[in-house]
Amino acid sequence: MARWDAAACRPNTASKPIFAFYQGAHSFNGFRGLFMDVIHRAVFGPGQAGQDAAKRCDCARAPECCVNASSGVAYFHSGSHWLPTTPLGFKATIEWMQRSRFCLCPPGDVPYNKRYFTALLAGCVPVVFSFRSQLGPSERNWWKPLKGPGQRDVDPFYKQINHSKLAVEVFVDERDQAGSIEHFLHDLRHVPDAVIEAKQRAIERVRHLLLYDMTGTREDAFTCALRQLLHMLPTRAQRERGLAPVDLKTRLE
Repeated sequence: MARWDAAACRPNTASKPIFAFYQGAHSFNGFRGLFMDVIHRAVFGPGQAGQDAAKRCDCARAPECCVNASSGVAYFHSGSHWLPTTPLGFKATIEWMQRSRFCLCPPGDVPYNKRYFTALLAGCVPVVFSFRSQLGPSERNWWKPLKGPGQRDVDPFYKQINHSKLAVEVFVDERDQAGSIEHFLHDLRHVPDAVIEAKQRAIERVRHLLLYDMTGTREDAFTCALRQLLHMLPTRAQRERGLAPVDLKTRLE
């Protein structure tokens, strides 16, 4: 959640000049390295020639150098996990996200993903990677296979915002993580325009709930936090009867 300029998102259209955008560094999450290998090849090419091309490219001074004109993939690599100075400043990052059809949000060191929320606020459809949770085969998370909480325990206000309607999920088999994502960029090209635009509209409907509206003129993240607290607190009658709180929607009506 963030304080943000609540200007309208860019027009809801699948026709964007950039196919997929990613900016970031390696992390201690091993899956991130597999993901970055795929992105690196898509932008700079495979093998030593790709490594040499990446070294010649100064993304901070010449951002277009980090975009593959053929694949439409933009990859801005932060050189160090410990000193993650990004090639693009914050304002430029938002502008690139707004120009992109997809914003790639691989998992990092912790269950929540700041990049995911930045993408939503920029009106860009996030692409997340879904793993089977340790809680059971029916529970998924966007962090690590067989570890961590279920995703609904990570997403803010999950009773009020259906995050699965906002993002594109890439399902990862923990037995073959590299194989699961080898062709994920190709698969994204087959997501219908109508699906992308539906997700853009869904993002636009809820993005204000991830902001703090300092004017107090509309519902915002603070409103959602209060709703969540109300849901957790039983009414006086419920306490006297020993009953659990009623459903959130019923309580607020």
